[in-house]
Amino acid sequence: MRDGYVVGDDAAIAQIVEVGMQLAASENGSRPQIWVALGSTEALVSGFGDQSLDRAELEVEVRRCVTADENKQRRAAVESMTASSTHARSPVHSTPVGSVHDQWNRITEWLRVHFPGTTIDGADRASVDAAMAKTGQNWPVELIELFTLVNGVRDDRLLGLLPRFAFLTLDDAIWHWESSIQIWDESARLYGGGPVDAPIEAGVQADTFISAFVPFAGLDGNFLCVDTRPGRMHGCVIEFDKVGADEPGPQWVSISAMLTDLAESLTTSTAFDDGWYWTTDNGALEWEPDRTWRLRQLVLHASSHTQ
Repeated sequence: MRDGYVVGDDAAIAQIVEVGMQLAASENGSRPQIWVALGSTEALVSGFGDQSLDRAELEVEVRRCVTADENKQRRAAVESMTASSTHARSPVHSTPVGSVHDQWNRITEWLRVHFPGTTIDGADRASVDAAMAKTGQNWPVELIELFTLVNGVRDDRLLGLLPRFAFLTLDDAIWHWESSIQIWDESARLYGGGPVDAPIEAGVQADTFISAFVPFAGLDGNFLCVDTRPGRMHGCVIEFDKVGADEPGPQWVSISAMLTDLAESLTTSTAFDDGWYWTTDNGALEWEPDRTWRLRQLVLHASSHTQ
């Protein structure tokens, strides 16, 4: 056994190869079974004692074995994380399933009062069906209904119809769906040994972007998606974070539940999503966190009494 400390993997591997070149096969031709430990990685390298390998070739073999073990460790860590969350999580908000059309009507009625002349159009059903076919997923009825009512928002005053997210057009939703799958799969190949099979039940943490996540709202790489996997949480609205993946988990049991909370917030000036209050002070629909909103109300209240 040989050990030591050097700075950097390149220097360590060079030292390992230097020692390895001195090893020879036994008289019966069998090569020694040598384990190489590099940091937390322990790899069995079969090239030691192979007289047909020169120094450069042995170094390549050592790197290959070390890299393979590192990828194996990363993959095991991801699989362990996935296995630790095997049950569908309950949504953050307890609002029950309702009607997409009814709640959207409440929202549009409010918009007509506060933003006269504005219109929000939906996609035609044929386009929605084509998009669904492209994903290969079984879209919940509510997701289909949503896109037939809301094919993105083009009025600059209403881009903030949702706090932290913007409703996507059907084309943008498919583009983000395709690119997110590609980005997260490529990241898994580079750093985790390849994509890991995700749990098949809706609401169970996947720790990556999977084809069953269909985005309908997003901003800066973060999305609200419908989880189209089967199970009791089929159709739930999940929050997908560009860093933490689907760790935030299901937010609402369905799109209609989310729209119910949005309509309630707009029509009663109550908080949406536990802390966001709407304002139109700047001529557009915007959202402010609880503390900021309350401070503004105090200032407005004080100024009204001094006039």
